[in-house]
Amino acid sequence: MAKFDHLNTIADWAGALDALLDQANTATSKGQGLGDVQSDLRAFIKASPGKCDFLDEIAVAAANDLFETEVTRLIASIASRKRDLEIATKAMNSVTEDLHKSESDLKFEKIIEALQVSAAVIEELKDVRDDLTNDEKAILDKAVAVAKTADEVQKLVKQYKVTEETLKGLSGDSVDDAVIKKLRTIVGRLIRGEQRFLDVVKAAIGSDVTFESVKKLVLRHAVV
Repeated sequence: MAKFDHLNTIADWAGALDALLDQANTATSKGQGLGDVQSDLRAFIKASPGKCDFLDEIAVAAANDLFETEVTRLIASIASRKRDLEIATKAMNSVTEDLHKSESDLKFEKIIEALQVSAAVIEELKDVRDDLTNDEKAILDKAVAVAKTADEVQKLVKQYKVTEETLKGLSGDSVDDAVIKKLRTIVGRLIRGEQRFLDVVKAAIGSDVTFESVKKLVLRHAVV
């Protein structure tokens, strides 16, 4: 597994699989080393993160292909896997930024999703607090405290970006054109963390009073 420890993003993992398929081609041409490539493909499948399922499917198919004894068919099979990888990577790259997110970022997003769900459930439970026993209330109060902490964590990790759609949304909410013009100077900047984002927005607007009047709207329209 150490062989793949340096890989970080899904794009990295796709590149590693592509290299393994090249090794399979070479081994096929030489008629030796196929077992080593199979072993590496199995190690790749075992080490790859959850978001790499589509790569694992190609790796499994390639490992199975290497049992083929007829060289001509084997070469064609590996070439087919290379095409599968190219098509899958292009498709993913065109519809999502996940390809270039680090594995740690992807895991972190799952944690935040879970925290958001937990916080929402806790808020609903607060409505029935009066019907609980004292012991149940104590448990609920602890859960509410955790939910509040989750909200704070979300503020730190949420991402914000002012886009043309953001500006259209603000215009639809009757935000002054002069403010929108100033916000245009930060269009496209992806900023993680609510406070950091607000600091950038405040600097762009330049007026404390104006900033306070529009910050909630900007947050709402700019969250990624």
